[in-house]
Amino acid sequence: MILDRTLSLGWYAGSLEQPDLIETLTEVFRVVSQGTRPIFFGASAGGWAALKYAARLDEAVAVAVNPQVDIARYMYFSYYLRKAWHAEEGSERLPFEGNVAPDYAEGNDSLVVYVQNEGDSHHLNEHFAAFKAMCGNPDKLIELLPDLGAGHVAPAKESLVQILETTIASKSASELRTNLAGVEIKSSGVNKEIKVSRSAALPADVIDEQYPVLFEQTYQLPPLTRACSVELSSSVELPAKTFAVEIHFDEAEMDKQLAKKLGLSWSDGLQSAFVYSQPVTPTRWNQHQDFQIPESATRIRIVLRKWSWNGEVEEPCVMLRLCSKTVATEFSV
Repeated sequence: MILDRTLSLGWYAGSLEQPDLIETLTEVFRVVSQGTRPIFFGASAGGWAALKYAARLDEAVAVAVNPQVDIARYMYFSYYLRKAWHAEEGSERLPFEGNVAPDYAEGNDSLVVYVQNEGDSHHLNEHFAAFKAMCGNPDKLIELLPDLGAGHVAPAKESLVQILETTIASKSASELRTNLAGVEIKSSGVNKEIKVSRSAALPADVIDEQYPVLFEQTYQLPPLTRACSVELSSSVELPAKTFAVEIHFDEAEMDKQLAKKLGLSWSDGLQSAFVYSQPVTPTRWNQHQDFQIPESATRIRIVLRKWSWNGEVEEPCVMLRLCSKTVATEFSV
């Protein structure tokens, strides 16, 4: 994100630099949706945003997939609070209401299509259950509870498209409820939270099966190297998060705190610092974010894993290179 590159989500909820973002976006959505029925779609953090903004517009529809309902119950919350709102360590106070369930408690006519994976115990028990218990208009809540597998697993893309197309085509809540009952919801098979799992590391064979290693190489770092970046080139266009790039320093003991200090994310599941691949434009080198190098490090090992390949385009020919950067030298002209 622009505010802080180690911050991976923000719920479209604003920051100290944009404290009125929710009000501002509400007015934008109100203007651009005049004369239409606004439909808000989002998954996970985007699901919170879909619920939040749909509740603020008349006759709106929210299609929320595995959403956070109360962001204070989510594992990224405290980090977002510190980075976006400059809150002190340990603080849990938000300058806005982070729980969207009260928005639907009474007198709200917005329609909610709530898609929740039954295998995602955290979101099912901590978020969906709380939302359902507080919902003041059950006729306006359509529950879709497929079993997509253990963890924060979303439906497959084609299933999401079908849900959205059905929502757009249906003229009433009752018609939509009937039509959605006939939609087969398939699993994407991707657990989006493997990187932040609080459990012990998954067995290596399980990780390698779900996220196979495509490339692995160790590089000797040139003297005076203080930062590096990974560059990718591909024969076809690739979306963000096609790959996860593990970063290992052979002479440094890595942990979550050091990873963030270096400008990297940390995965408990992979037990590694990592970055996601950014969108790749064909036939050119695409530079990813810089990350710092520990002072003790002389070698770096790069492991490239297939992460969210959708298989809709031909198998690409991909190239990777590591770019090292020395400390800047100041001089006068």
